[in-house]
Amino acid sequence: MRDGEELDGDPYVIMHPRIEPGQRWRHWKGGTYRIITTGYEEETGNAIVVYKSESRLTVWSRPLSDFYGMVKGDDAPSPSVARFTFIKPSMDDQNKPPK
Repeated sequence: MRDGEELDGDPYVIMHPRIEPGQRWRHWKGGTYRIITTGYEEETGNAIVVYKSESRLTVWSRPLSDFYGMVKGDDAPSPSVARFTFIKPSMDDQNKPPK
């Protein structure tokens, strides 16, 4: 992807919920994370997601393809599981500003 291109054209965005700042997602191991922003990795131009742990307050970034990816192998509870799943906002979430 080149600077200025929208993430909407990315095949991962087409197949999954659009990632937007403030959304909450659950990691397959149980932690919850809030999206800060999306962007691009400087060297490769690949789309990335920047997100924050709600329990530890640490900030992470991950390629968009990994964020939407599946976890396979010995670590996964089944043959494959989504790395992150979208948490639909409740009425309480809609009335609160993002953390």
